[in-house]
Amino acid sequence: MGTPEPIYVPDGVNPQKFVDEGMGMSQGTISSLVKVGYLWRPKGPRDYKRQNPIYDAFGNFGFGAEGAAAGQTFGDLGAGGDVAHCGNRNSQTNDRDIRSGVTAVGAGGTLSTTHVNCPGESR
Repeated sequence: MGTPEPIYVPDGVNPQKFVDEGMGMSQGTISSLVKVGYLWRPKGPRDYKRQNPIYDAFGNFGFGAEGAAAGQTFGDLGAGGDVAHCGNRNSQTNDRDIRSGVTAVGAGGTLSTTHVNCPGESR
């Protein structure tokens, strides 16, 4: 088991729900790739990055996790891939976060929103 890496997740959002929904899509098909791209596109229903920049890592991670659950590879989802993260500017950081989502799902991980205090944070 790897070490959890905390990222900011919007209140009330369950990232495992996205994985479960991805698993319900036609695995590895163009239609599932298009659907994941549609859901996570800029100004789309899962564009949490635009709500607040603090959710940037979550947006990339969630895109990768749901895409992987739908049978897509990092090659389909990352920079230069078929979706190229829905037209967003790709960077090494975005690709790292997308790959983390793909890897977590590929390793059979379950996503959670367990709160971990960050340095200097009190809750």
